[in-house]
Amino acid sequence: MSLLCKPMGILGASEHPNWVYPLTPRGEALALAYQKSISQSTYSMDLAEQEQLSVLSHTTAKGFGELGCLCPEALASGGDLLLLRQAFFPSRRK
Repeated sequence: MSLLCKPMGILGASEHPNWVYPLTPRGEALALAYQKSISQSTYSMDLAEQEQLSVLSHTTAKGFGELGCLCPEALASGGDLLLLRQAFFPSRRK
């Protein structure tokens, strides 16, 4: 994953090979935009309230998938489309 995300400007350099790679400012912006896109899903709201879920219904999973997928319908209604385009298509960064 880091081999892909580092050139995209999403992850920074790790201080130690076994540590987690830090997010860059662009990575943080993308994560926040994605969080906003999925925040109204039942799954996200239940997780925020309960901190851990032991059961996930098909309906809840499907609702999360509809908001969190990279399909055109979800991207059109989410707030992360521009940031995803900038990460995946660097020649379009402005």
